[in-house]
Amino acid sequence: MQSPESPIFEKKFSLLQNLSGLTLRKIPENEYRDYLAKKSRVYLHAVLNVKKHDPLAVEPWEIEETFPKAVLAYFQSTDDSYAFDGPEGKKERSEFLSEFNLKPDLFSINKDTNEIWLHEIEDQSLLTDYKLSKIHLAFQSCDEEGVKLRLFVYDRYGFNEREIDLWSFSLIPFNSEIFSAWGY
Repeated sequence: MQSPESPIFEKKFSLLQNLSGLTLRKIPENEYRDYLAKKSRVYLHAVLNVKKHDPLAVEPWEIEETFPKAVLAYFQSTDDSYAFDGPEGKKERSEFLSEFNLKPDLFSINKDTNEIWLHEIEDQSLLTDYKLSKIHLAFQSCDEEGVKLRLFVYDRYGFNEREIDLWSFSLIPFNSEIFSAWGY
């Protein structure tokens, strides 16, 4: 995590804009200091380790829009059918945003590889069954559009990276106890 005034920040700012379409916020220094004060040193270290694995990864607070709106902007940049015009447009837009109503610890969007990576650090917010089911719904929406959604989980220090195979997760029968517990 670099200070908003640093040259590294400016370089990352232009790299993210070009590769993912995400716009980093110009974070006031006092807000940046408050963020650092609220987070544990272990969590901040984990974030740095995740960013070593994925240099495009951002925390949701670092960008101008929310995660669902960032995904919508990405889909709109690749396909005109996501303009959501017409009388049903507002309802369709709302449904789309609800499918991606997630707050991952970090995420990245790469237009070149057509992939969205979610990063979860098992420290402050554990990956619950409910959150995993929401991620799976987002995976299904991405899969229908040919976009690959990948989920990486890390220990509290940002090490022991594991990728959760969301495709095999979709093979669990819908009548199983696990899906009924999630309300399917």
